[in-house]
Amino acid sequence: MTPKHLLLLVRPHIEDFAAYDHFSQPLGLFRLAAHLRDRFDLVYLDALDRFHPAATRATRRTDGTGNFHDEIIPKPAALADIPRRFRRYGLPGEAFLDGLRALPRKPAFALFTGGMTYWYTGLAYSISLFRRIYPDVSVILGGIYPSLLPSHAAEHSGADHVIPGRRLDQVLPSLGRILGSELSPCGRDPDYSLPKVLPFAAALSGEGCPFRCAYCASSQIGAWKPFPPARIAGMLAKLSAERGVKTVAWYDDALLFRHEEHFDVLLDELLMRGVSLRHHTPNGLHVRYLSDGTLKRMKKAGFEDLRLSLESDDDTARPDAKTERAEFERAVERIFRAGFPKDAVKTYVLANLPGQRPEDVVRALDYAGGLGATPMLAWYSPIPDTQLFAEAMELADAREPLAQNNTVHRYRGGWSEEDYRELKRKELGWRK
Repeated sequence: MTPKHLLLLVRPHIEDFAAYDHFSQPLGLFRLAAHLRDRFDLVYLDALDRFHPAATRATRRTDGTGNFHDEIIPKPAALADIPRRFRRYGLPGEAFLDGLRALPRKPAFALFTGGMTYWYTGLAYSISLFRRIYPDVSVILGGIYPSLLPSHAAEHSGADHVIPGRRLDQVLPSLGRILGSELSPCGRDPDYSLPKVLPFAAALSGEGCPFRCAYCASSQIGAWKPFPPARIAGMLAKLSAERGVKTVAWYDDALLFRHEEHFDVLLDELLMRGVSLRHHTPNGLHVRYLSDGTLKRMKKAGFEDLRLSLESDDDTARPDAKTERAEFERAVERIFRAGFPKDAVKTYVLANLPGQRPEDVVRALDYAGGLGATPMLAWYSPIPDTQLFAEAMELADAREPLAQNNTVHRYRGGWSEEDYRELKRKELGWRK
């Protein structure tokens, strides 16, 4: 029998002013791996592995989150005006190289995932390290960055092949042509066997997004497509039993959309199977879909971190129709009525949107906090091909992907350092 080719899957380094592992996993790579394992021998190298012996500066909290290992590096010239230290997050270079040297044999291809557009320098660094050991091996790049900026990724990442698209039915045919193996989506669960340590499981109950928020690119993935609830419940039950997973982070952008026929059914499946898990919602929840029945199920199933989304407390000033005051107030009332404690309810408040004023954000923080939902600042990042990107460009040139960083836009978007400090004081005041 002809041996399988070796395919290396890589999550690269991050270079940024700040980064924290808040339930971060390369779920896209895990989903691809499930469709590749039959045809290739797979090896996974995670530059952001907080459990690696060389990650001496990493921290590990009981919920699975924590600080990445990091080191201060020189700022790119394009960011010289930003008065913050720039860091590389992930394994020291030599530890990453050791991981490459330890591969069982030379890979036929290396598949890298690209995260935020403004992280491309960290990706290029990881690819450059790979080239030191395997200069003649083709590098394939997929993920968010090449999907939003394919031409820039082709020119600046160092990859040989760039595959735009984030849905499996978009990516697998293109990937198959490069690998010389016909690939098509077939309803498989993500391959969670790749990481040696699995402190939590990132999960999707479906893909795509039915909404078109002015600041977000999720709708570009495609129409909303739910996965079979029984399949997802079975997957989580298996992870709990076989890998000891106790925490789940839901990556859906529309987790509660059509909840009566989808998410409620999924929760009922979990409860019927007796699966004991702690659930988190880092991407935020659409408050208009938080019914009493859904909240009752979520409480029984072990949801302990409900993150709500609030763009503004002013219905006339919102960039889209995602949340209205009355809906938000009803949702918070229902959450507490369902028995969730105050510290489980947090609200993302967007800051530094084009046209927004600091006093608008202060008012929204006070509004959310006054209802009992702990407010959390979420700083706006200009994302290409979104409705607000052109308006953001009028404030500060964001054609260079490094300038799409929320920290950079905060300094260049017109708000002062005192504005920022006052908002942080107000936010922290509501956490006491």
